[in-house]
Amino acid sequence: MQFLLISILSILVVFAPEQKEWVIDFGAGSGGEYWYVTNDGIMGGVSQGRAYLSDSSVVFSGTVSLENNGGFASIRSPYQQLGLSEFSEVEIKARASGLPFSVTFSKDRRFYVPNYKYLLDLDSNEWSITTFKLSDLKEYRIGNPTNRNIPESDINNLIGISFINEGKKEGEFMLEVDYIQFR
Repeated sequence: MQFLLISILSILVVFAPEQKEWVIDFGAGSGGEYWYVTNDGIMGGVSQGRAYLSDSSVVFSGTVSLENNGGFASIRSPYQQLGLSEFSEVEIKARASGLPFSVTFSKDRRFYVPNYKYLLDLDSNEWSITTFKLSDLKEYRIGNPTNRNIPESDINNLIGISFINEGKKEGEFMLEVDYIQFR
């Protein structure tokens, strides 16, 4: 009987679906220090954004200005192959005040190559969890929607993640991100 029970448990382990997940957990000492700020100053704008790590999150704050054809502030991951093809869903725990934000996924370092966005619904300073499917990412070219979703073939070619203010609006902002989880 014991042999039969061990055999059944072995079969269940072999055929059980594997739970795969990857978590980017922000906070001091967690790898979030490699993320960096990119503001519209790279194109002549004067927006200001700063980031720091708290014990459990990354805090990104500043002011977006439309002067000198500006209008954005962002915080970005280092470029590297993300290998997201084994995942289908993204969960982000964050809070914000001021301006609206999107999470953006890039497949190329060049700004004019299309990227993919998901608008975060963070309109209060309360923590919220946003969950969406990678297939729900919308394609944008230089900030303009193309009305297409991400092609499945591009999911494994993504090399960067960023949070960027949405809608080219001026004002003060604060975004705090606890984690990004892929499953």
